[in-house]
Amino acid sequence: MIANALVRIISEVQNQTRSSISIGGPNISKTIFLLLCLSSFSISGCMKGIDAPTRAMDFVGNHVIMFNGTGHAVDPTGNTGCTSEAYPCNGQYTNFKRFAELSKGEFRDQADKIISAMKSYTDVQYKINGKRKVLLFIHGGLNSHIDGIKRATKFSGKILDNYKGSFPIFLNWDSSLTSSYVDHLFFIRRDQDQGIIGVPFAPFYLVMDLFRGLARAPESWFESFVSDFEQVYGSKQREITNNFREAFQNRDSRALKPNNRAYSQEIAISTGIDRITWAERLTAFTSYLITLPTKLVTKPFIDGMGRSAWENMVRRTQLLFYTPDNFGLKASREFLSTGVMDMEGKGALSDFLRRFQKEVNDSPGQWEITLIGHSMGTIIINQLLRKFSLPFKNIVYLAAACSVGDYQDSAFSFMNKNTKTHIYHVFLHREAELREKYSLIGQLDPTIRGSLLVWLDDFLANVNTPLDRTAGREDNLLPALSMTPAGLRGRIHAKAFGVGGDSNNLSPQGHGDFENFPFWKPSFWEPERPYH
Repeated sequence: MIANALVRIISEVQNQTRSSISIGGPNISKTIFLLLCLSSFSISGCMKGIDAPTRAMDFVGNHVIMFNGTGHAVDPTGNTGCTSEAYPCNGQYTNFKRFAELSKGEFRDQADKIISAMKSYTDVQYKINGKRKVLLFIHGGLNSHIDGIKRATKFSGKILDNYKGSFPIFLNWDSSLTSSYVDHLFFIRRDQDQGIIGVPFAPFYLVMDLFRGLARAPESWFESFVSDFEQVYGSKQREITNNFREAFQNRDSRALKPNNRAYSQEIAISTGIDRITWAERLTAFTSYLITLPTKLVTKPFIDGMGRSAWENMVRRTQLLFYTPDNFGLKASREFLSTGVMDMEGKGALSDFLRRFQKEVNDSPGQWEITLIGHSMGTIIINQLLRKFSLPFKNIVYLAAACSVGDYQDSAFSFMNKNTKTHIYHVFLHREAELREKYSLIGQLDPTIRGSLLVWLDDFLANVNTPLDRTAGREDNLLPALSMTPAGLRGRIHAKAFGVGGDSNNLSPQGHGDFENFPFWKPSFWEPERPYH
């Protein structure tokens, strides 16, 4: 039985199935269910497709750059029903077929098409108001290619806004949970993709993941109970967060001259109100008690296999810039023949950003570029800031999954060189982070609670110091903001939303909810006054 299931899995892998579940709201329960299916060698029976556009929209080719799990560019205009093998496909989409990888020439043509469309759009803008506005958006983890295409088709028109908005470019990378874990299970051995050679070792890797989760069960249960206790009582951490928040707000108020934000040289911070009702708390507590046994059972599986999937997703963020081609035999021969020591990254994102950077540098002073990253997209933002010099006006960290230390190392250096750049941190209310749950039936949530960032801090990521914690949580970021150099404080802003009651419909309540709000509008990320 296991052998037959393994054959089915390998068949799916060879067809390069890339199914995924969105990270938002209750859908993450399906993600966990998928992990449990993996543990019993029945992934091919658990996969379920998601709704997808039936036809590639005309603007997909103008607004979407798409990368596979190896860091190479793929055709975003379809993966089935193509009229020819050449780019573009202009076909349909399916979860059960890979997207065609573009050759260097085809990717150059696609990049040129996007740059041309961007230039045509911003030429009109420049004539109207003297600005060329562009928005680069990088999504987070647990997103398939089709998730990214749906996002682009849904929001591009709203962002363009008839020449009043920015020209959006969606950087769509493969962060699918399924493909990330399957790659780990079958192909990736240390830092190398071993292809079919790695497949016979898959059962051992699965057993290692399961045993790691079981061996860590006492520790992971303890971590979960600490988070649960913090949600109910949490007086110490709540007081720490409140003290830092109030201190920053007092400093900013003293530095701020009347009605003139430009004079302030302090970090502006606003936070939402806790509107959680007693009925909400009672419902959540009752559900917690009823499902406590399933929480204890599922936690080791999520811990063991989730950590491996997370590590491979992080690996993929690196491949967008530098691929194994940078370190292979061909690269060594190029170095031997040319002697060039500053070898450019061979990842497709590096290729596109070099092309984009050249276009921007050809007309300096005309561009207003906003860079937005959600969750794991902020890890990519930090690498981008270290490797490229672009005149970003705004950099927005939405529920950042990058570490506080990674943010500081990347952003501070960039801001010192780019004195007009402003950075915005946007996060959920601290109670919303702790309360997030993934229900299967009504209010019943069989798995541990907490947002993805809580999971990362508690057990999925390696956390050795407070600076290793995620930058997208209010509890983690506010204490670290006190380390911000004085000259940068007036250009760094932080905003948390409310939680519970009326806030449930007015602001994000879960890690994946940010896309349900106009994330591209400054009013979404700018701190609000008066402070709460």
